[in-house]
Amino acid sequence: MRAPAIAAVLALASTARADAPKPIVGARVEGHSKLTPDTALRLAHVHLGDPITAAQIPQLEASWMSSELFKSAHVTLEDTPKGVVMVATLDDKMSWIAAPTLYVLPSNWAVGVGYAENNLFGQNRKVLLYGQLGNHTSMFFGTYLIPYVRGTPLQLRFDLYLLDHDIDEYTN
Repeated sequence: MRAPAIAAVLALASTARADAPKPIVGARVEGHSKLTPDTALRLAHVHLGDPITAAQIPQLEASWMSSELFKSAHVTLEDTPKGVVMVATLDDKMSWIAAPTLYVLPSNWAVGVGYAENNLFGQNRKVLLYGQLGNHTSMFFGTYLIPYVRGTPLQLRFDLYLLDHDIDEYTN
């Protein structure tokens, strides 16, 4: 009678140890993605050394999907002697777009091109560039955004706006 009870206790203990949180010792990104492992950790809201269990996998996947950078996100945890390696299999959405512009009126015309990137260098950085040349108005607009500076909630943004405009309206 005692043997089945001891076996049940040992089985329960090994199950509890398997579900025990283990520290994250690394991250790896697989699949069709240019995301860096550091950025993958930041988007999942976890850090190296944080304890994690398999029960948290849906939360990690939801964090990546909420960034709107991926078509799909799947996570596995690989055991290592010191903890687990978080393996993210990600499928990126198209993160950039380029488009020409044309503006034509009887006395005013302009042509331009714009470019936007939503995941620059796989680090979740944003860039927007637009240039226009015309007979009355020429311009350049550029924005560069770092959504977190060195893992803090601070953002860094640079904007540049150059304008050359000929004014042909006068007051009396």
